[in-house]
Amino acid sequence: MNFVGKRVFVLEFIQYSIFTGFVINLEIILANKKTQYNNSLNSTKRLHDRARRNIESFSLNLL
Repeated sequence: MNFVGKRVFVLEFIQYSIFTGFVINLEIILANKKTQYNNSLNSTKRLHDRARRNIESFSLNLL
């Protein structure tokens, strides 16, 4: 492999490494977003459950 071939190989390797790092970072970001979404969804469910229990409790107190 001559100098030009080595240089092209190194540049391709660097580009591949950067792309791979980008993909890994993208996967991490997407995983974090999914976690945030799930946490938000769970929080919303808890709020709905609490509101439902409060309404049921209030209704029972009226009886």
